[in-house]
Parts: sequence; structure tokens; C-alpha cells
Amino acid sequence: MIFCGQVDEVEGESEASYLLGEFEIYINASEDVVRVVDRTSEFLVWVDKDGEVAYEVKDGGEFDADIFIELSELSALGRLTLTDSQRKLFVFKLASSLVVALRKNSVGVSESFESAKQYLVKIIEVQASSRLIYSVILFSMVLLFVFGVVYFKWAALGAHNLNYLLVGAGGGLLGALISVLQRSKEIKVVPFESLHLIVLQGVVRIGLGSCFGVVSVLACKAGIFFDLLGADNKKLLLLAIAAGVSERLIPDFIEKISDEKGRN
Repeated sequence: MIFCGQVDEVEGESEASYLLGEFEIYINASEDVVRVVDRTSEFLVWVDKDGEVAYEVKDGGEFDADIFIELSELSALGRLTLTDSQRKLFVFKLASSLVVALRKNSVGVSESFESAKQYLVKIIEVQASSRLIYSVILFSMVLLFVFGVVYFKWAALGAHNLNYLLVGAGGGLLGALISVLQRSKEIKVVPFESLHLIVLQGVVRIGLGSCFGVVSVLACKAGIFFDLLGADNKKLLLLAIAAGVSERLIPDFIEKISDEKGRN
């Protein structure tokens, strides 16, 4: 949006003062303006009734086009990814960033919007982590129900060896679930990742925990280690849970190796 054209000099006041007076009239008369963020003789920035950042610049004012491109991109991304309550704070951060960018003009445009970017990325990371945790919980509950039904059915049929596998898988799954919930604030998920990949990460963690649980039970029954626990399913379950917690070691180890390669 562009201001009115060139204004003639008004007796007793400068052109800038006249424009500021026109701004005041515009602000007071317009129902679209919710809150004015900043105004100068060169520009006016406000938040409109729709919760969007709006602006006007003086006719002939020379501002870097990258400022408005950055504003448009962040605004569109915020509309797509944030809830209404989250967007309220984001809009004011975006408006204040726009003011900084306009005042600096062509100096450090990207840095001027850094606070709005960081807020947006943080919210997206939290959303992705929440989806991962919800997928892990849901998948775990379904598998535990299935394991429980099969366990008691096989117990009635006397299939004890198969039940050992279920004890290991179920215990490992519980251990992996405990591990994920315990580290829920530390788990990092790549922002803007697709939902399918996020769910897959959760499934892989649960799968690793179940595998570790089964391996620990088989090793115990084979007498490789902790052979004294082999006669008690409750003790085997505790062993499998402890093994399932170690699911964190594999992803953390891979991430550590990747970071070291990146530095080299």
C-alpha cells in the first residue's frame, strides 16, 4: 500500500509534520487498525482487525524489496503452521521485526526478522516433537493390547516358549516408551518434516525397544547372562524393560557420529 502522492508545503509546518497529521486522521478514522506498532514520516506499521501485519510507505520512499519479500514469506508460513493463539504473539513479533527492518532499510534484512523466525521454528519443533510422542504412545498402547491378548491365549495353550518372546517384546516396548517420555523435552525432530516420517521415527524407536527386549530375554534363557532370572517371567519382564530403555543409545550414537562427521 502506498501513501498519498507528493504533498504541497503547508504554511507553518513541514511536509513530514503534515504527513504525521494525516497519519493521525487515518488511524483515528479507520476501523481496520487494531494497534499501531510504529510510525514515522516514511512509513506506518500496524496490526489490522484480521490479525495481520499491515503497512504503508511514503510515495517515493526507497526501501529494500527483500524486506517485504521476507515479511510475505514469514506471514504465509505462520498462517499455515500456527494456531490462532500462537499467531497473536507471532504477528506482533513480525510487526516489530518489520519496523526494525524498515528503520535499517537495506542493512541486515534477514537479521531484523530473526526473532520472528526463531519463534516460528520453535513452535514448529514443539509441534513435531508432540506428534512424535503421540505416535509413540498410540502405537505402544495398540501393541501392548495385542501382546497381552496373545500372551494369555498362548498361556492357556501351554506355549511357554512363545510367551517368553512376548514378555521380551512387551517389556522392551514399555522400556522404549518410558525412554521416549522421559526425554520428551530433549528429543529433537527436524522442523517441517512430513507427518509420515515423524510417525516412522516413533515406530522405529518402539521397534528397537522391542527387539532389545527380545534379545535380552533370549540371552537370559540361553544362559549367556543373568541366567538366574530365566525361571521367572516377572524378572524377565523387568530385564526386558531395562533393555528397552536402551533404545536411546542407537539414535543418540548415530546422531553423535553424524555431528562428528559434519565437523570434519
